[in-house]
Amino acid sequence: MKQPDRRAHKQISPAKAVTSIVINLCATPGLGSLIAGRVQAGILQLSIAVIGFGLIVWWIACFAWDRIRVATGDEPLRTPYGWAGKWGVILFAVAWFWALLTSLSILRQAKTGQSATNTQPPPVCTSGAKHSEQG
Repeated sequence: MKQPDRRAHKQISPAKAVTSIVINLCATPGLGSLIAGRVQAGILQLSIAVIGFGLIVWWIACFAWDRIRVATGDEPLRTPYGWAGKWGVILFAVAWFWALLTSLSILRQAKTGQSATNTQPPPVCTSGAKHSEQG
């Protein structure tokens, strides 16, 4: 029994490819990959992006709380939290660049699929092809 090729993806329309790419790069890394049918890559990209985003939000909250404490005369936080911001940015950037590579693959797939479907000439319209001359 022949095993299906896991790298083979279903054909995607150019419009769906553009939508997936815009979502992947401008909204949420991984979500566009999921829409395009790249489930495994999409789940991993989305997971890494969400973890990175969560770390960034946690760093912002700690930083804001620290500034509020200093402004009200309390001592600053003694626990280091800068690592969360650094690793959050790194993880989100990894997810975004991976989504970029997947988006380029989706675009290439849509272009090759479009050229493969447009290899036949358009149909010829035969209705009204013959007109009789009245004289």
